[in-house]
Amino acid sequence: MFNPNASAHDYARLETESARAPHATPIAIVIVTDDHATAQALVSACELMPSFDCRVRVAALRDDPAGLRALPDEVLIVDVANALERRLDPARYPASPCVSLVHATTSAEVDHAARSHAAILFENLSPAALELAVRAALQNCRALTIARRTLEAAERSAIAARDNHRRMVEEVGPIAHALEGLLDIMGAENAANGELTPTQFGLLHNWTRDLLRLVARHQDASAAPVGTQADFGAIVENCVALFRSKSDGLGHIVVVSSPQEPLVVAVDPRRLHAAIRQLTESALDRELRDRRIDIVLWRSMDECRLAIVSGPPVRRGAEADEQPAPTPVRPAGPADERFAGALAQLRQLGAVVETNCANGSGSSLLVSLPIA
Repeated sequence: MFNPNASAHDYARLETESARAPHATPIAIVIVTDDHATAQALVSACELMPSFDCRVRVAALRDDPAGLRALPDEVLIVDVANALERRLDPARYPASPCVSLVHATTSAEVDHAARSHAAILFENLSPAALELAVRAALQNCRALTIARRTLEAAERSAIAARDNHRRMVEEVGPIAHALEGLLDIMGAENAANGELTPTQFGLLHNWTRDLLRLVARHQDASAAPVGTQADFGAIVENCVALFRSKSDGLGHIVVVSSPQEPLVVAVDPRRLHAAIRQLTESALDRELRDRRIDIVLWRSMDECRLAIVSGPPVRRGAEADEQPAPTPVRPAGPADERFAGALAQLRQLGAVVETNCANGSGSSLLVSLPIA
């Protein structure tokens, strides 16, 4: 039953006498609503879903919605009618499958439900319909996660392949030029001594010239166009906006400060955008929850600089009066690998990187790129 005094961390464990399949899948569900009748209907539907063995907790929204913490293995069911008033955005919890419960097909509720992984009308609520919505949310959330990771891997592979191609051309070019010079010297010596040049020598000389022309074409294709420029500030702001929902879901407060005039750097904009995108996401993932992250852009002499500094935890309400707990040391993980990969991409673009990559909080980063 719904406890109207429940907080975001109180559990309502379901005990049902209905016949449940022995192979029922355990699942954790968070019901977010302030309406007593809606909560009762959702709990009953969860209790009777035929293929799931549910553990349910009901989170009331009377308190600050920031107090809601959906765990990665929990399915979030949001009552859209309450969420509209309290501005609870399902996109704040990108790691959790989200089902929106829609009471009326108004434009506001439909737009709100479109940001979730699945939706269900309250008038159609039943155990079978709710199970279908939960399964759809699980599949869509998994598909979006896989697609995002695949896109990131493809971007990293494309950058690595382009860099490998450039390095290969740079290594083969000097060898081809040296071979051409050696053949010219040998031909000149034969002419000075009155010796005939073998036919094989002429063929080798022609093949060497073909190789040089091929190297020149690849160098022109792999080199950035002359005069290529990128708006450093616009790229950073775009990447921060791209992961705004993720930062809100993690409880981070991200503050961006940049000058009004554009910060133009002489860098390939596509490669710079890929590097800053990976850097932004990995910087958010490396931090503990509820951090303040300052991103500052400015121009210094002939350089454009980007600083990312994570501050102390954001303290809300009664937490502000408590003594801060010591910051734990976080073990290294995949986010640290992506962070190091982004720094390597920036160095390849000619950036100077200074960073404190400690696993604890409070890390700082300074990136400097020459102005165009």
